[in-house]
Order: sequence, then C-alpha cells, then structure tokens
Amino acid sequence: MRYYGNSRHSFCAKICHDVGERYIYVRLDTGLDEKVVRKIYLNAGLKIVDIIDYDNGRSVALFELEV
Repeated sequence: MRYYGNSRHSFCAKICHDVGERYIYVRLDTGLDEKVVRKIYLNAGLKIVDIIDYDNGRSVALFELEV
C-alpha cells in the first residue's frame, strides 16, 4: 500500500476506504534501522508492539494500528 499524505487522518482514511466498516488491525513491519519508514509509521499513529532480533544482527520492528 502506498502511504498517502503526512497525517494520521489521511493514512487511516485510506485504510478505512479500502476495508469499509469492518473492525481491523493494521500491522506493518520495517527494519529497526529504517529511520525514515519508522518515523512515517509512528507519525501515522502506529505503535511498536514488538521488536524481533535476528542472529545476523538485524532487528525488525512490528507496528500495529487499530482502525
């Protein structure tokens, strides 16, 4: 999905438009070192719900938003 706009409202509006009136959770992930993507997700209202550390030294942040 493409990110629309710079606000939580536009992000949620796009998701709600796509799924209708159903109760959903939006779950996204990104590498913990991806600062720009992480900032977009946090500014859009998503919260980090878990961080997975891999043996190769990389980490992934799991984000969630209740819509």
